[in-house]
Amino acid sequence: MTMNKFVAIITQPLMTNYGCLLQNWAMQQAVNKLGYQSITFDQSEWYPPLGIRLKIAVKQLLNVSTPNVFEQFITQNINRTSKAYFMSDFVAFDKKYHPHAYIVGSDQVWRPRYNRLLDASFLIFTTNSRKIAYAASFGTDKWEFNEQQTAAYSKAIRQFRAIGVREQSAITLCKDYWDVDVTLVLDPTLLLTAEEYFPLLNKSNKQNHVFTYILDSESWKRVAVKSICMQKQICELAGMYDMDGQIHERISVGEWLTYLSQSKFVVCDSFHGTVFSILMHRPFLVLGNSKRGNTRLLSILKAVGLENRLIQKNDSIDMSHLPDINWSDVDLRLSKLRSNSMEFLLKALA
Repeated sequence: MTMNKFVAIITQPLMTNYGCLLQNWAMQQAVNKLGYQSITFDQSEWYPPLGIRLKIAVKQLLNVSTPNVFEQFITQNINRTSKAYFMSDFVAFDKKYHPHAYIVGSDQVWRPRYNRLLDASFLIFTTNSRKIAYAASFGTDKWEFNEQQTAAYSKAIRQFRAIGVREQSAITLCKDYWDVDVTLVLDPTLLLTAEEYFPLLNKSNKQNHVFTYILDSESWKRVAVKSICMQKQICELAGMYDMDGQIHERISVGEWLTYLSQSKFVVCDSFHGTVFSILMHRPFLVLGNSKRGNTRLLSILKAVGLENRLIQKNDSIDMSHLPDINWSDVDLRLSKLRSNSMEFLLKALA
């Protein structure tokens, strides 16, 4: 096994976020299926002070630290580098290993407010000829780069071999501000079928429940969840919040997938909550989330013909008028998009 057969992936920090971890796992699976081996940069959200670094090192040395449910998933399922704190860590990796290609994506890797190491997400640290953006996202249809960043990254983006973005709005942004043409591709999670996620599921008898995945709890969302449960005549919830918006103990990634896939109905305000509802054929409603970007939600819903599943703050919710989902039509649309997206990735890596 030689390192130059590796594809190095740069995404958001591997942290306490189900969608972030599952999209990275899916990205690695997709790359591996194409005959390559993948590794993800384990970049840090922040650089801890010396005192905290020493405490972490001592705990690791004495083996007394207790991994959380997210760290357990990462350790068991994601091939990663050593921790990357600075741009110099990316430079050192590139000089030592010279990977076959670099892939940037998915998630909101091109959103300044969410990315401490933006330069890494534009691959300015390497002269590798295979620079690829796959499902890179701005997270919004508004331009959030300042003038200096716009100019610097306009130059960097022209060195990419292939540029695939996750939202339709990103095509317009790239053309208007960088004058580059890009391709719309699926989020990595959608490159895999539902069956390919089954090994990650846990055993559970919980089935007659509404699964909630609310990233930003607001009063109108709590009212919406109660209304949906009442209309569906289901009083049991599974997920991060109870009826009053109080957060539960963090469930594992496997439990998250299991509770979603076995639910009677899903209510979420998240992109990946939406994605896995679609993949697992769960009837669902998405509550608008302008804070994190509604354009992400609209793009995937339009792609599979389910725009009517998005509910905004002042919309009334009448479940009796909500039509059943035609899953055959959804799967047909997804299959075509998946094929095109895999073809894009295959050509970019060749």
